[in-house]
Amino acid sequence: MKNSIMFFIVWGLIMIVAVAFNLIRRNGNIKKAHDGEDKNLIKEKLRQIFNEDVPFVYAHYENQESYGRTVRTTYFRYIVVFLEKTLQVFPVRIDKKTREVQLARPFVLTTENLGKITVQEKMKNDQLKRLDVWLGDKQGHCIVEFEVDGMNLRKSKWFPVNLVQEKEGEEFKKFITSLAQVVAKENPQIDLIIANEANEGLGTLGMIVSIIGIFVGVFLPPLGLIISIIGFVMSLVGKLKGSSNRKSFIICTVCMIWSMLFCIFYIAVMLS
Repeated sequence: MKNSIMFFIVWGLIMIVAVAFNLIRRNGNIKKAHDGEDKNLIKEKLRQIFNEDVPFVYAHYENQESYGRTVRTTYFRYIVVFLEKTLQVFPVRIDKKTREVQLARPFVLTTENLGKITVQEKMKNDQLKRLDVWLGDKQGHCIVEFEVDGMNLRKSKWFPVNLVQEKEGEEFKKFITSLAQVVAKENPQIDLIIANEANEGLGTLGMIVSIIGIFVGVFLPPLGLIISIIGFVMSLVGKLKGSSNRKSFIICTVCMIWSMLFCIFYIAVMLS
């Protein structure tokens, strides 16, 4: 009994120390963020490139991919410079020990190569908490996407900065919202292009399913027919939604008819 009580006391103390340590560390990082040390390091690096102070925000993005039970997370960090109607998105690396800021060659994005911009904002106590930005080309394909947080705190090498940018975030929100309106006006058909590509993708997927149905039907004709019908329906849905992919629809139709005839032949032979 005494050992159990002692265990819970020790465990409780460990938890208290851990919570206290995290609070002290967080408060220290908040102070450093307001002091602006990391922001000034980035400013100095940008001065070397532009020879003057330029408006910028720090941004990041996490991409997660699943491989069975394994989830792979890739971290992206950017410095986004916004001037006039031009965005320059610099991939950035900040050395954990030396605090050296290293910028790679930027994505230069203007109305000439942008086809769609989406912006979602999250507010807290009437202050900007986060902006989610997605930037696509004239075909509706993603060029880059990122999040702009009002406050960034150093946690690990993946979260390397203590930086407050609520004011800069508001300025960037005005800039990117205005740019999104211009891009939308210049590309009125972009949503139709994106929808058509999605429907073509559905047709292509239906074609793949139908072909699988053919191979399955060699061994299990009824099951192969069901799979082929599913593929045909997928292709038909894409066609009805406006897909111009006639090839996949024709192949799905042929696969379904072949599977149906083979299934009838199989049943006739089994009953004979």
